[in-house]
Amino acid sequence: MKKELILKYLEENIIDLLSKAYELLPLVIKHQTDESKWSNSPDLYPDYQEWVSEGHDKYERPFFDILKSIYLSVSLYVEKNNTPNYLSIFHRIFGEDYEKCKYYNEFNCDDYWTGEFNNTFLSKTTQFLSPFGFIDSNRKETGLIYLENILHGTESYLNALGINPIKEADVYQPIKQVVNVIFPSSSNAGSVFLKPNKQYKPDILVPELKAAIEYKYANSKDRLNKNIEEVVSDTQGYTNDFNYSFFYAVFYVTQDFMGKNRFMETWKQHNFPKNWIPIYIVGH
Repeated sequence: MKKELILKYLEENIIDLLSKAYELLPLVIKHQTDESKWSNSPDLYPDYQEWVSEGHDKYERPFFDILKSIYLSVSLYVEKNNTPNYLSIFHRIFGEDYEKCKYYNEFNCDDYWTGEFNNTFLSKTTQFLSPFGFIDSNRKETGLIYLENILHGTESYLNALGINPIKEADVYQPIKQVVNVIFPSSSNAGSVFLKPNKQYKPDILVPELKAAIEYKYANSKDRLNKNIEEVVSDTQGYTNDFNYSFFYAVFYVTQDFMGKNRFMETWKQHNFPKNWIPIYIVGH
């Protein structure tokens, strides 16, 4: 029984660490992209060395610390499963020194599957863990988990960028930039959500995931209720474009006007389609 508890704890810890790593991943990639731009044009960005140092402390260092924790947790998990041959495979793939895994700082674009940017260590770790069954590898392959982590992290990204939104565009434009880094095809994505008297245009489109995202901004309870009613209209408008199957409605509220539980109850009362996913974000 003790062994089962240890394995269960390790499984939960690995899932939590992976989730935290995927939340930081777009910020790390964006920082590294900005660093390249800044260093190539030092005259335009005279403070770039300070920005690089700040980004390293905020994003890169915690990200790589998490990757090292994942390495240690996964190796211990495999050892506790009494699978020595599989542990030797782990060491052949990732090396035997958790401080020096060559994949920590390797990023790539998966042109074949989703077109998204990923970290090699994370993708190889997910693949390595798939036989154990507690990692939903199929969902990760679609990339939806990456996208959802970005959307759930909206407030964290805005804080990191020093943005205090006062309107809807202030919320979704910075997130759109993050999404564009991870999913390059979203940069020039389009849709044909056309109706006789109106063209419906989601705030963010991610065609390789068949996902559309609509952001709503509310600075009062009445505005939040109107936002929900607007999404009712959106569900009727975002149809007849078979390139998109998943729809996210992200509600950014300046205060917790309703509470997440009551918000979800209100959402359920409207009987939204199953492929519409609500996300409730409280600003600070």
